[in-house]
Amino acid sequence: MKTRDSYPKRAWRTTLGEGVVLLLLVPLIGCGGDAPGNPNYWTDAGTDGKAGSDSGTSGSGGSDQGSGGSGGASDGGTGGGIAGTGGGIAGSGGDTAGSGGDSAGTGGDSAGSGGDSAGAGAGAPSGFYVWWRKVTEDGSGSYTVDQEITEEDMEWKVGPTGWSGCPEGVSCTHYGINMVGFEPASGRYHFQRAVTTGSDYQKYGVYTFDEGAVEVTFEQSYSCAHPTGGPYDTTETQSFTANVDDAGLLWLQGFDGAGAGQYWIYRPVTNYDAHHRYWWYYCGGPAETCHCLCSSTDFLADWDCYL
Repeated sequence: MKTRDSYPKRAWRTTLGEGVVLLLLVPLIGCGGDAPGNPNYWTDAGTDGKAGSDSGTSGSGGSDQGSGGSGGASDGGTGGGIAGTGGGIAGSGGDTAGSGGDSAGTGGDSAGSGGDSAGAGAGAPSGFYVWWRKVTEDGSGSYTVDQEITEEDMEWKVGPTGWSGCPEGVSCTHYGINMVGFEPASGRYHFQRAVTTGSDYQKYGVYTFDEGAVEVTFEQSYSCAHPTGGPYDTTETQSFTANVDDAGLLWLQGFDGAGAGQYWIYRPVTNYDAHHRYWWYYCGGPAETCHCLCSSTDFLADWDCYL
């Protein structure tokens, strides 16, 4: 458990590219392969073709109406969801799409009919990512947001007047902070879970990546808030799928309690923020009892500090 009076705030925002989009309909690749499209806003996604706030009912003109946008929802096209028919974020309508939309083309916000930054151009993860959303696919190409962790949720507030349930005099975040790191060149992987009070559980090892399939063999696990002084060795293994979409979002399936049809979506962060915003220099006991990575500024590079 860590105590702190304050923590510097950092704002985070995403920027979507603008431009003339292709007149091609890009299909969504399913589970276990490439990542689905970028899920920027799903809360108004339509089902069964119900019209949404930014969709046209006949596709004729209008500042935000798309051609043939008879269904879908916020940023949506024909029929709700992410990408293509059934899309809530894509389809043949959308904010900057359609024959009568804000800009040209028949696709979504950008990148054709795949939505904001959607399409089949998924790739391997690299660098650090912090958790953002847990979503469930409804079977028709739409996604429902089950949980969202905002930047504000990861701000530190001192209890009991901060986040609900935070003990008096203790700094807490709303839900905790989870982070993953991948280094393709060396095959190193790092996982961090910090609960609301800052108590952490971390582990690292080596991984392989094969068309989205990730196999991790962990080498060590440790806690900086509750140091033991070792030993740290572990033989735990883990398998899940991981793909990065065209917007840079990391889609994880079969990961951290996500069940059938569910994804954890993590967003990319800089190396600096990974070690100064979403982690911090901290040891909950005498320095000699803490793992050497507790003071590291690069988990993926300093992995051998104790081995």
